[in-house]
Amino acid sequence: MIKPMMAALALFAPLGLQAQSQEIWADRYDKGIPIGPEAFGAMTEGRAMTYSNGFQDVYVEYYPPGTNAVILRYVGAPENECQTGIWRPEGELICFDWDNGGSVCSGWVEHDGVIISQLFEDGLPLGGFEPISQFSETPISCTLGMVSYEPAQ
Repeated sequence: MIKPMMAALALFAPLGLQAQSQEIWADRYDKGIPIGPEAFGAMTEGRAMTYSNGFQDVYVEYYPPGTNAVILRYVGAPENECQTGIWRPEGELICFDWDNGGSVCSGWVEHDGVIISQLFEDGLPLGGFEPISQFSETPISCTLGMVSYEPAQ
């Protein structure tokens, strides 16, 4: 049941994502349907997700197909300011290991058609709720060191 729902959600951006406080996102997260690693992989593969802080878009992550790689670029940042890494499951959490040495884990839920992530540390929730404002089939363009990542045409 969750797989078809996640596939449908991944194809359409949640329309009308309105500015809401972290307290409201926390309540929505608590009432949401958990998204495990398998559903997360299906939802993200070959797609870009735009993360919001509840008021404005903050960054975009692209998940190249057939890998567990992730490319992150902050909204408004130049093409040469991207981060790369991998995502991996840790229990029901999704952890991101960045090439610059940092790691972060998050839990994921769907509530009323909106995907919401929450940061975790050592398995404990930290808050920091980030609703996904947009899904796209279009990869982000990024210059990574001496190599330029350009989506296949």
